[in-house]
Formats: sequence, C-alpha cells, structure tokens
Amino acid sequence: MADTDSLYIIDANAFITPYKHYYRFSIAPSFWEQFNDNAEKKLIYSIDKVKEEICVSKDEESKDPLQKWIEDEFKGLFITTKSLEIISEYQNIMNFMNESPKYNDKALKAWSDIKIADPWIIATAKVFNSTIVTFETANNSGVKEISKPKIPDLCKDFGIQCKDLFEMMDELEFRF
Repeated sequence: MADTDSLYIIDANAFITPYKHYYRFSIAPSFWEQFNDNAEKKLIYSIDKVKEEICVSKDEESKDPLQKWIEDEFKGLFITTKSLEIISEYQNIMNFMNESPKYNDKALKAWSDIKIADPWIIATAKVFNSTIVTFETANNSGVKEISKPKIPDLCKDFGIQCKDLFEMMDELEFRF
C-alpha cells in the first residue's frame, strides 16, 4: 500500500480518457483492478455529477463498457453534491469567479450550468480536502480574461491540489 494521506476525487475525463486511449478493459484489466482496489480503500472517489456525465444511456444495449463498469463494478463512492457544505463551497467558487477580474461573464455563465461537474468537483475537493485528478491543463495563454475556466486554475485560486491521472497512479503505486 502506498504511503499516502491523500484522497483523490476523479474528474470525468480521468475515467473517460484512460478508457478510450490508454487502458481499455480488454488490454489493461489490471489498471481497472488497481483503480477499484484504491476506490474500495476509499482513496479514490468522485461525485454524482461526474457519474451523470458518463452514465447517460438508459437503454442497456446502448451503454458503453465504461458506463457498465461504473454502474456494475466500480467500488468507489459518488458523493452527492446536495450537502449544505458542498453547496456553500460551490457558491464561494461562483462568487469568486463573479468578483475576479480574471474570469469574464462567459466563464461564469459556462460554470453556472448546474449540470457542469467542474465547479462541484472543486467544491467537494475543498470540503473533503482532496486532490483533484483531471487531464485538464491550466490556462496559460496570457490573456487578461479567461472565458473557458479550467479546474487547475480554480484549484490554484482555492489552494487545492490538482494532478493528472499518471501522478495519482505513481503516488498510489499502480504497477502493471
């Protein structure tokens, strides 16, 4: 077991990207087993809105293997974003974006959509002192105003750790 005190909250793209590009179930089952082992140890979790982004098909025949795995095999939690603590942190994030000259109205509007998981992941990470795992990268364009907010930017603003999947795998000692 890795010597870590970190909890990792998983963004949708950290489920989808490995499934589509690196670790398909048929060629890398040990990745998904280790992912699940760490989820069962409560080191890896996500939120309800991420599950909703991935698990969109209602019809059994139209579900892709990732949706089936999440619904049937994933041993981790999908924390509800309906708790007062998480809602309060979400409001703090939205207020910060509204007041900050760094984010324009387009950015605020994009993240005001209640279905968008990103601000909720940040809020949940803040409440549970977790590291966010995402493939998003910070806005390094040098523009004065950001119209497409990215998780790493807000993590920096709120003092939250943000890592990519491979950093998490290294810290949790995934081995193939």
